[in-house]
Amino acid sequence: MHKFKKCVLLVLSKLGVGGRYLFSKFLNAADDSITKMLFILKENKEQLNDYLVDRKILLHSIKQKQVEVESLRLKIAETDKSDKDQTGRLIRLYEKLELKTDELAHYKQEYHDVQQSIEASKKEIHTLTDEKNQVLDNRNGLKLEYDQLRIVMEENLFKQKRLEDELSRLKKKQTEFDSADVENSTKKEIEEKMKEIEVLQQDKHIYEDKFKKVEQDLMREVKRVAKLSGRLQTVQQKLHGNEQVMINFENTIHTKTEQVRIDRQKIEQLTAERVVWQEQLDSNQEDHQIALLELQDIGQKLSLKDDEYTAQAIKSEEKIEQLKTELLNEKNDFALLSATKGAPAEITVEALRILEREYEPRFQTLYAGSKFHQSFYKDFFSLVPPDRLKVEAIIANLERNFDQAIIKTRENTIKTHSGETINEYPFGADHAGRIYLKENNNKVEYFRISRTKNGRGTLDQKKVIAWLKANV
Repeated sequence: MHKFKKCVLLVLSKLGVGGRYLFSKFLNAADDSITKMLFILKENKEQLNDYLVDRKILLHSIKQKQVEVESLRLKIAETDKSDKDQTGRLIRLYEKLELKTDELAHYKQEYHDVQQSIEASKKEIHTLTDEKNQVLDNRNGLKLEYDQLRIVMEENLFKQKRLEDELSRLKKKQTEFDSADVENSTKKEIEEKMKEIEVLQQDKHIYEDKFKKVEQDLMREVKRVAKLSGRLQTVQQKLHGNEQVMINFENTIHTKTEQVRIDRQKIEQLTAERVVWQEQLDSNQEDHQIALLELQDIGQKLSLKDDEYTAQAIKSEEKIEQLKTELLNEKNDFALLSATKGAPAEITVEALRILEREYEPRFQTLYAGSKFHQSFYKDFFSLVPPDRLKVEAIIANLERNFDQAIIKTRENTIKTHSGETINEYPFGADHAGRIYLKENNNKVEYFRISRTKNGRGTLDQKKVIAWLKANV
């Protein structure tokens, strides 16, 4: 304050009465503008505090929703993976069931074939048994006839032998007795015996032929019985084997049927589990979508809050800019007067050192993603405090939201003698201010600042642009 008073007294000592009046008018206008600016800044501070509180709450809500969304996303991924695993198991079970069903159908077909073979064997056994019984009846009849013929032939032979004995006796008697009566009687008796023997021999031949025929028929029937018995035994063995095979098939079919039943139960269980997993997946996806919408809604609220604060800040900026313009006009008038009287520089060396100690370390700490050239600092320190706030707000916005904030740069660019391309970023309510910057290796480089475009002062656009073209 002492140095400020010393500088003021120095200026006043060099001014006449008219200059002192102008300086007094300038001080009054400056005091009025600064008072209004302080009121606006106080109001802005309260708005900023409210904005920061609301923003903190919304950011906390966003963080919670992001955690919820990520948790639901992981649940969806886990559920989807489990569903895919269940689907794979279900497909494998279906394939396994198909194979077992085919095997079961094959065994049932073979069982049916064996069953038909058993039925055929039973029918054949029944037929063979009937045929064997019939042949046995024939054989027994022939055997009875055979036995009867043998008895008849034995009786015939016995009678023939007895007659031959009697014939011998009669012939002997005929020899022993020579009388005619005895001889005639014996001769007659011999003739009768010979006739009887002849009849018996004829019967014998008939019986022998008939016996041979019955014997042949009997042997044929015996062979048929033996053949039928062998065939019947073979079929019975086959029937027994098929019955054992059928028992084995029944056991196998029972086992396979039980396996198919178990696999079907597993499929039904897995299908029910898949329904539950799908319902859970649908529920998680629905919750995830709701959480995303809520997150989007909170983001929109935050963006709306940012826009509201930005609008309020712009409105305040416009008010301050208006006051600043009024103050600048007074300042320029006073600067012209001071220049004609040889007044010293507007910022002293001591003031410049104070500003350097205050701003440079802070900028390097807060805005590590930016690079500030010394020429930028000199221009920045030459600005009035409200303009410094505007410029720093733009720096902070570019630092945090570069992709969104950079779109405000002007289409016109500056080409320097070294081939660099410098962008112009406007600031101030009158849109006369410019920040000259460029992006380089993910860092924003700041070169210069201009504040006027009327040709007055060192921060005039044309002068600054000319300097950039020549020195960058």
